[in-house]
Amino acid sequence: MGRPSRGRPHARGGPLSRVSARTLAGNALLALAATALTLAAGEAALRATRRRPRIPMHVVCGCPYIYGMNPRRPGISAQGLRDRVFAIPKPPGTWRVLVLGDSIAYGVGVDPPQTFAKVLERRLARPGPRVEVVDAGVMGYTAYNEMEYYLARGRDFQPDVVVVAFCMNDVADPELHWSGTRREVPDVPAEAIPDPAYHATHVARLLGPRLPFLGRRSEILRRIALLRDPRRDPSWKERLYTRVAGRRWPTYITGEDDLGIGVLTDLGSPQWRWLRAVYGRLRSAVEADGGRLVILVVPLAYQLEDGYPLRPQDAFRAYCADQRLVCVDVLAAMRAHRGEGMFPPPQGDWADIWHPTAAGHRLIADALAPAVAPPSGR
Repeated sequence: MGRPSRGRPHARGGPLSRVSARTLAGNALLALAATALTLAAGEAALRATRRRPRIPMHVVCGCPYIYGMNPRRPGISAQGLRDRVFAIPKPPGTWRVLVLGDSIAYGVGVDPPQTFAKVLERRLARPGPRVEVVDAGVMGYTAYNEMEYYLARGRDFQPDVVVVAFCMNDVADPELHWSGTRREVPDVPAEAIPDPAYHATHVARLLGPRLPFLGRRSEILRRIALLRDPRRDPSWKERLYTRVAGRRWPTYITGEDDLGIGVLTDLGSPQWRWLRAVYGRLRSAVEADGGRLVILVVPLAYQLEDGYPLRPQDAFRAYCADQRLVCVDVLAAMRAHRGEGMFPPPQGDWADIWHPTAAGHRLIADALAPAVAPPSGR
């Protein structure tokens, strides 16, 4: 047998193999580092190009109610209200109504004096106790925010009556619905999600995947998700309508997803089970504080059409009767007065179906007044 040549590398494990492995590992690490730096630079560049108002409308906090109105914003008081500053504690001899709600209570599309809260305050002005109506509406709020806001801050106003204004989109998925705040809310509380199954199947396809540590805050992934957003497909619009008795009716309750109004006609739906739990907790807190809860149900504009077949208002009527709650439903009154323009007229293919006009706010105030007025003799 011949002698092996000196200095010839072994087939495995020789010095050259070890050097090559180290080189490959080093090159791989460099490539990974370069990729990470490139992605980080791209993320930073995309975030820098996002337009943000100099003074944002919302302030995201570590508070249970997630966010509130920015007191630095013109028209927002030091108490975070689209209203004046109210004395805390409540002055003796004052009857105080606290309005909780979303952009309807806030009054999108109308001036502050035209909101139903302020119209209601003027309606209730009479000899006797001073009546104050606190407008605590915040754009984008759901029933969860409203309940947590009352527990953390609303009860400080010592209201005699708490009006919680329900809009049909209050059961929308919060990660989609908290407009203007989604990028700053890394973790949506599980208790704020009305339907976990819908959240798991629908939100990821609209917002992109959730990453460890980042959640859905990556601007790169957000832009990629937008490129594949199913809402861009012309067929998406058909998901927002249904046929009943041969007629095509709108059923969408938000502008963010395809959740339909039908989920609110069934008291056994996940949305209703969640809503009962939230309102139950809110009611317990209000009554423990010596107040009374009133639920205001505001319709969507398309519900004012003659013959509209889906009526969550009937489910609310059954719920309020079962719970012995005062429930103010303004659908019939708005239908009767729709010629006065309860909602803004459509603009081309888009219609604001959520926010009543000043005329709509006046009607709501008229309907609420008997339910929240101070009792005679006070």
